[in-house]
Order: sequence, then structure tokens, then C-alpha cells
Amino acid sequence: MSAADNCRLSADGDTCEVRMRSGRPWGALKGDDRARHDLARYLRGLVDHSGLTLKVIGRRCGCSDTTVSKQLAGEHLPRWEFVEAVVEACTSDERHWPDRKRAVRELWQRAVHPRRPDPPPAEPGLVDAHTRLVRAQAETIATQRRLIEVTDELSLARRQLLESVQVEHRSSQVIAVLQVVLLRLSALISNLTAERDRRLSEATGYRAELAQARRKLSDAERERGRARNQLGQAREERERASALTELLHDRIGRLEDRLRQLGVGSPDPGAGDVVAPGPNPSTADEILLDTSAGLDRLQRLLDEHGDELAELESATSAQEAPRDPLSGLLDDLASEGFGPHEADADEGADRAEGTWQLVAEHIRGRFDANRVVLRLRADSQAPMCTLVAGEPLPSRMRRDDPRRLREDALLRFAGAEVRRFRVADADGEVAEALARRDAREVLVVPLRGATQLLGAVEVHDRLDRGGHGFRKAHLAALRDLAGRLAIVADNRRLLARLRHDAYRDPLTGLLNRPGFREAASEPMRAAATAVVVRVDLDVLSAVSDALGQAWGNRMVVAAGRRLRDELGPEVPLARLEGGAFAALLLDRQAERVKEVAERLHTSLSRPYPVDRLTIEAGVVIGWASTRDCEADDPDADALLQRADVAVRATSEGDPLRAYAPSMGQIFLRRFQLVTQFRSALESGQVSVHYQPKVALPSRQVIGAEALVRWRHPEFGRVDPDEFVPAVEATGLVDVLTDFVLDRALERVRRWVDRGLRMSIAVNLSVRTLADEEFPDRVGAALRRHGVPPELLTFELTESGVMADPERALPVLRRLHAMGVVLAVDDFGTGYSSLAYLRQLPVDEVKIDKSFVLGMGTDLGDMAVVRSIVELGHSLGLTVVAEGVEDDAARDQLVSMGCDVAQGYLISRPVPDEDLEEWLRARTVQVERNGTMRVVLREWG
Repeated sequence: MSAADNCRLSADGDTCEVRMRSGRPWGALKGDDRARHDLARYLRGLVDHSGLTLKVIGRRCGCSDTTVSKQLAGEHLPRWEFVEAVVEACTSDERHWPDRKRAVRELWQRAVHPRRPDPPPAEPGLVDAHTRLVRAQAETIATQRRLIEVTDELSLARRQLLESVQVEHRSSQVIAVLQVVLLRLSALISNLTAERDRRLSEATGYRAELAQARRKLSDAERERGRARNQLGQAREERERASALTELLHDRIGRLEDRLRQLGVGSPDPGAGDVVAPGPNPSTADEILLDTSAGLDRLQRLLDEHGDELAELESATSAQEAPRDPLSGLLDDLASEGFGPHEADADEGADRAEGTWQLVAEHIRGRFDANRVVLRLRADSQAPMCTLVAGEPLPSRMRRDDPRRLREDALLRFAGAEVRRFRVADADGEVAEALARRDAREVLVVPLRGATQLLGAVEVHDRLDRGGHGFRKAHLAALRDLAGRLAIVADNRRLLARLRHDAYRDPLTGLLNRPGFREAASEPMRAAATAVVVRVDLDVLSAVSDALGQAWGNRMVVAAGRRLRDELGPEVPLARLEGGAFAALLLDRQAERVKEVAERLHTSLSRPYPVDRLTIEAGVVIGWASTRDCEADDPDADALLQRADVAVRATSEGDPLRAYAPSMGQIFLRRFQLVTQFRSALESGQVSVHYQPKVALPSRQVIGAEALVRWRHPEFGRVDPDEFVPAVEATGLVDVLTDFVLDRALERVRRWVDRGLRMSIAVNLSVRTLADEEFPDRVGAALRRHGVPPELLTFELTESGVMADPERALPVLRRLHAMGVVLAVDDFGTGYSSLAYLRQLPVDEVKIDKSFVLGMGTDLGDMAVVRSIVELGHSLGLTVVAEGVEDDAARDQLVSMGCDVAQGYLISRPVPDEDLEEWLRARTVQVERNGTMRVVLREWG
């Protein structure tokens, strides 16, 4: 093999390589220093003067490429078993390649074969072996390159695996947060269930108490019948006693006559005559003995039936009296009420205390007692209130010490019966308790409601001349009276709770909206100037979502306390809903409402400590005055409505706003829009405009978005952001959606008839996503117009889905199963997250135009757009960019790989007839793969 055969030239791009191989071992150059020096000098000169780069690649035991290069530069070539020299051209001038190849070949021949004849031809077997060796080396190089490619693919796969792990980790975090939210919701549901069970148990107790009261009423009716029978018997006994008394009087009269006849004494005690015994004393003694026996019998009858007579007399008086004074007092207690304001509650409590005092006085008079002590508790958490009728309590018993009352032996109730304590029978703690009361005999009965102990009645020492004390009839009467008192007290407690719940916010204890209305009506009529101030906190939803409803409630309670501290206890203050509060300022306070509002804003803007965090809440305040209100006699609701308008007019730089009459036109305009919308659809005032969408970078028009427009005869062009929310709030959104859907499908049908497959996108509202019948209406509309479902796209907002995901997701899945394309509109401004996109059955994401418009000036917006494009592609979604208005934004989107563009650079929204004109003027139809396509001629 000659030296020329060992020199090869190859060109790849801008590089020229000359490779030389020699079959002669380099050991032959050992004694030829001249050839070695010539090769070194030539190569070095070639490097210095021709602009070439020399690479010496060789194989030698213990010798690296750097050592070889240094030895070559020092004109000393080592002894190699195999050497390959590569000369690369760093220029693109191909004219120098032949000269350099020829020079290198000459140099190689002179260095390798100095002054020696060519070697004899190699044997065929050696040539074949050499060829196989070369092929094996080539295969080895190819295998190495493939190994490098496989290594690169493995690195790429590792990076993708790492990204997948990161995505899975983020998803796990989202799932963990959702699990925490579910746990908190479960706890809330458990609390609500427990509260419901408690309320049901209370209702059951009330029913049981009602049944018990009915049984008591039946028993009372039976007792009444027995009392009537006993009353009849008592009357008969009384008649017999009267007859006996008349008989005694008759006998006494006859006795006096006999005595007078016998001359025993004078019937007139004042005469002073001394009556001497007569001659017939035995007859007189007989008469006296008979009279004495009658009197003794009468006394025995009175002692034997005294209790029954007293009971019958009390029952008779209760049955025959036209109106018992005690019953009237109890009826007054049951009917007494108070308003929602604190002053009304205090006034009602004072009236109730006076009425209870009269009840105690009446009980004392009925039982002829020395003292009556009435102990009442309005609520289970309230202290015991003590009322005394008659002789005051001793000083050691005047304090309502809860601990002493719990330890009092007379107030340890085991049931609902009347208990009697007497000094003669008492010992130990009972005797001590009687001594503290300075009483000889005490009747004690508890007042028990349906679920709790309401108080007790104590009756001390009956004032009777005989000293007999309280009888059984008194105990029975006190037991019945205690039942009536307990019913009245429990009903009053329940009524107070109902009134509190009706007029009070259960969380903060402040007034609610009805309570504020009631509390403000009378002061507003009496005041010359009244101002309603509305305060809104805007961070509660974020706190509740992140930390739970309990922490959001704590912020509301803290805000209510701060408002009460700033306004004082006399100002009516209400929590309307969520983080919204309202206060009523009158006269002087109303004149400096701006100062009050600034003070409230400063107080509420201070940080709130929440779960080891410090949260600052945004506060906006609006107010409305009776002076600025256009109504003649505004009430609290009118001022609240106008204060709400003022709150909506606030901004980040102006958080305090007063209502102006011009703001009231907003409500009138909105009312007119809502009431006239249906007629506007029928009269043609509402129309559908279309904005084309173009694929990047092919410029193919793939469809358009349907946008509703309203040209009002009075207001002119009405912005969709103004009338669409009003239509949604009044329930007319289904009518609007069906109108736009029909117009859009008519447009698609005309394109299909011309052989064009372009789709139309229609926006959906929150209420539509919650309508379970909407997929059926869509299917009927597609069949009616004969449009394939893949040519219809529904655009939905993230907030619309997350408002009620349990109802929205089934509707979306049904639409997706029909073949309708679903797109997420305004992506990046709401609940944008990977978990959100994975959960929704969507096919497209639309980047919000606020990010696209800011790409040219804000690197952050550009980073957001790039991230959304990469995220959408990684999930297999089509990415659409809204708001493309210039060539720079379009070029940036093309470089990022965005799929579709939409914006003023392509076209503004145009009516249906103008869309056809735009297609004729700006596009050209091209047939590709048997399909007619519409391509944009040029950009904007």
C-alpha cells in the first residue's frame, strides 16, 4: 500500500480534514532524524502560515495528546506504533483544500518512506483483513456515536422523569391541601350535625314538656272536679256547723234564761249583780256540760278538717275569681318583649324585674308569709338574680355568691317537689342554712324548664296567730304555682332567644340586617341628619380558604370588636354578611362622618394575628346621608343601598367614598337594561360579532369567537361587562346563551356548505355550567343545524367552574363526551393550576390578554406566557393567545411555540356580514390533502 493511499481528504461544512495512515511502523524512523525533523517543521509551518489547526491523534503507552503536541512542537517525534494526524481547515474557502492535501501527502511520503522504493504489493488476504479492520473501526465509531445519542436520550428522559416527579409532588401537595380542607369541612359538618341533634333534642324536650303540661292540665281538671265535690261536702259541713252553732246559741240562750229564772246570775254582765246558785243546781250543770261538749266537738271538727277547708277555700277562690292578679302578672311577663337595640333590651329587663318583684309580693300575700325569696336565672350562663318580698334578708344572705348558693343545703334540688324545712326537725347544714335566713320554717321549690334549672322560690315563716305554720294545702298550692312560674320563665327565655336570633348576628353578637333596620328606624325619624356607614373587609375569603372558616370567623369577630371600640356602645352597629358591617351615625356624629370613617379605616387596617401569622386586611368604606339622598323620606334600607353604591365606587387609591346622587343612576340604568333585555333580543338590538382566530405560524384561519354586542336606543353601545352580569343575576342568561349558540351554529353551517371546516367559540356563564339540561339543549341545537360537534367550542372561565365544581364538572364531561371542544378562557387570572387543568376535561387554554399585551415591556409577563405555553403542550392542550396587537408579540408567540393567535393584529370583532367581507379581502382558499383551507394573505 503506497503513502498516497494512506492520505484521505474529507469535507464537512466549513472543515477540511486530511487523514494519513501508514502501514509502516514508526520504529523505522528511529535513525532517520532528518525525516522526523522535516515533518515537524513542515507541520509547524503549516499551522503558523496557513491558518490551519493541527490535531495529532495517536496511541502510545503512557503518552497523552498534550505530551505528543509538545514533543511535536519541539521537533521531536516519539516512536509510535500507530499515528493519525488530522489537519482541519478553519476557513470556508474550498480552493485551498487541494493544495493542502498535496502538500501533506508529499510531506508524509518524504517522512515515512525516505529514499526507499515502494514496498511490494500486499497479499490479498492482508488487504481483506485490513479492509475488515477498517470496517470494524467504522462500525466502532458508529456504535460510539449511537452510544452518545442513547446517552443524550437517557439524559433527556431523566430530565423528563424529574419534571414528572416534581409535577407529581406538586399534585400531592394540592391533594394534601384538599384533604385538609375536606377534614375541616367534615368537622364543620359534624358540628352542624351535633347542633342539629341538640336542637332536635331540645324540640323533643319541649314536646315532652308540652305533653307533661297537658297531663298536668288533665290532672288539674280532675283535681278541680274533686275540689268541687269537696267544696260541696265542705259547704254541707259548714251548714251542719252553722246549724250546730245555732243550736249552741239556742241552748246558751235557754241556759241564760234558766239561770235568770233560777237567780244564778244576770244576763247583763255590766249590771254588777252577783248571781247566787239556785235551788236546782243539777239541771244547770247538765245544761253547762251539754254546751261544753258541743263546743269541744266543734273545735275537734275544725281541727280535723281545717286543712281541707283551707285547700277548698283556696281552690274555690281560684275557680270563682274572674281574674287572678298573679295570673295577670304572669301573662304580662309572657307578653313583654324588647326590641333589637341594647337600650330596648335593658328597658325590657328592667320592666321584667319589676314584674317579677310584684309576683314575689303576691306570693307573699297569698301564703301570708313573712318573706318570699325569688331566685331567677335568665340564661344558663347568666348569674342568679335574687328578688325579696317582705322582710329583707339578713346581711349575710344578701350577696348572690354563686359558690355559697351552690353549697346552700336548702338549694340542693333533687327533683321538682316542694320541700319543707323547720328548725325543730333540722340539724347540721339545714339548721345552719335556716339560721342564715333567720327563719323558723321555709318552703323551697325549684323552677325547672325543659332543659335547665331556671331558679327557685323560697317562702319563709307563715304569719298565723295559732302558730300552726304551713299546711299540706300550702305545699300543694306552692307546687302548682312553681309549675306556672317555671313555664312562664322558660317561655320568656325561649322568646328572648328567638328575638336575639332574629335581630342578632350569631357570630359577633352585633345586629343583623333586620335588627339594624328595626334599631335605626326610630332614631332616623327623630334625628335631623342620619348617615349609614358601610364597611367591607376584602381578605376573609382568602383566609377561610387557606386556614379554614374558623380563622375567618375570628377575623370577623376581631373586626366587630374594633368597630364597637371606635364607635362606642350607643351607636347601632350591624354585621350584614361576610366581612360587611354597617353603622348608623346621628346629628353631630353625622357631621364629622369623614373623620369617623378615617378612624375606622385606620383601626381596621391594623394587622390581625391569625394562627401565628400576621394578616393585613384591605378595608373600603362608603357612606350615605339623608341630606344627599334623592328620596323624600329615606329609611335604613335606602341608605344602606346607597352606601353600598359608594363602596363599589371606591378604589385602591381612594378607599373612602361618600354617596353622590349621580351614583344612583347606576341602579336605574341596570334596572332598565335588565327589564329591556328580552325585548332587545326580539327587536334586533342585540347581535353577535365574530373575531377570527389564526393558527401559528401557518396563518390558517381556523375559526372565530362569537361575542355578543348590544346597541341600546337610549344608551348607545352597552359594554358586555355591564349587561352580562346583570342578565346573569336575573336568570336570563339561558336566553342569551341560546341566542348566541343559534347564531354561531348558523354561521358554521354556512361554512360547512362551502366546504370549509372552521369552528366557532361561544362563552359560557356560571349559571349555564350549573344547568344539568344544558348538554341536552346543545345536542338538540347541533342536530337542528346539522353541525359536527367538533366545530363548536365552549369557552369557560376558571372562576365559573370553581364556583360550583360538583355541578359544573358533570355538565362539562357530558359536553366533552359529545365531541364539543372545551377551552379555558382567561387562563392565568383565576384558579390556574396543574391540578385544575388535569381535573377538567378541556382541550384548549387561552392565555389572558393582559399577559400578552405586557410581553413587550414586562419580562414577567413574557415568562408567564412561556410557562403557560409549555404547560399546555406538556398536557397535550392547544394554546391560544388573546390580545395579539402587534408583530413583535406575534413573533414572540411563534418562537415560544404558541398554536393560535387572536387579536386586533388579525381583526377586531366584526358583524356577520363584515366577517364574510374580511374573509374575501384578507384570506385566500388553498386546497391541501383534499381539504379546502382558508389562509391569511398577510398579517395586519
